[in-house]
Parts: sequence; C-alpha cells; structure tokens
Amino acid sequence: MKGTMLGRNISRVSLVLGILPIVAINASYLIAAWEGAVPWCVPYWESCTSISATGREGFAFFFFKATMIPVALLTIWYWILAQAKLADFGYRGNAIPALGIIAALALLCYTWPWALSATAFN
Repeated sequence: MKGTMLGRNISRVSLVLGILPIVAINASYLIAAWEGAVPWCVPYWESCTSISATGREGFAFFFFKATMIPVALLTIWYWILAQAKLADFGYRGNAIPALGIIAALALLCYTWPWALSATAFN
C-alpha cells in the first residue's frame, strides 16, 4: 500500500515538475515582452533573450520568482520521494538523490537573490 501511494505521489510531482517550469518560463517571457523588457521574437530559434532576462524587470520579475522558487522546493520534494522509490527497486546509495537535491538547491540559490534585488545579476 505504501509503495502504491508513493508511486502516485511521485508521478504527480514529476508531472507538475515537467509542466510548471515550461509554462512559467514561457509566461514570464510573454509578460516581459509585453512590458518591453525583452524583444518580441521566438527565443527558441532566434536566441534573442535568455530565460533569466525575462524575470528581471516589472511584473515578470515577481511572476518569475513566484513560480521558480516553488519549482525548486518541489524539486527537492521530488528527489526525497525518488530516493524512497529507488530504494524499492534495490538502490541503496544516496548519490542520485543527493545530486538532484544539490541541483534544486542551486536553482533556489540562483533564483532567491533575485527575489531580494532585481539588479543582482545584471
């Protein structure tokens, strides 16, 4: 029973982690472009702006923080769930979940200072 519930939770968390950043980054770009902070273009093909540039000014700044900080925290939760799921498959190490948590903490550290100052990484 516990494994089934854990499997459902990790599936839902991974689904949210797959969708939320894509929606957040694209919405942040659209907000920033609408506000004139970044040029109107197709960033996927033209490389006209960066992901972080979309969250530096105006309302896009707050939107970017309001979505990416929870994504980082949710990623930490995902790796905690993944460690338990990996143990169900016989994995007894800590390296894979630890690296995932370190990556999530790096995203949090990258995003958090911007929450304090919009010009921190300009």
